[in-house]
Amino acid sequence: TGSSEILLTPIHEKGGKKAVVIPISATEAYVAEVRGGDGLPEAKKFGVLLYRVSLTARREGFLRVIAAAPDDLDPTLERRFVALYNALYTGGVVLDDEATPARIEIIERVGKGFRLRVTR
Repeated sequence: TGSSEILLTPIHEKGGKKAVVIPISATEAYVAEVRGGDGLPEAKKFGVLLYRVSLTARREGFLRVIAAAPDDLDPTLERRFVALYNALYTGGVVLDDEATPARIEIIERVGKGFRLRVTR
């Protein structure tokens, strides 16, 4: 319980911290990592990918991406980025789950990375 800050760097680059994991039960956790995509508009080129992992989920799958924006069904982007083009967060509160309670907030962008405040 408490709050801490962490600087995450893109998973495809050497060095730095790559992910933050927030356990919310014995079988579930939220995970945040920095991803980038070639061909995306510059403002969306890098961002925080958030997903929930469950060791017991069956119907919904073990991993559920929590997208930053609704899917606009753009077939060109979906073909190129496997429907994750709308998933990257670039600022503000990424997660605020009162049920767990877990919170992730983007404080600032640092180069291609992001400084996050994580509260649990």
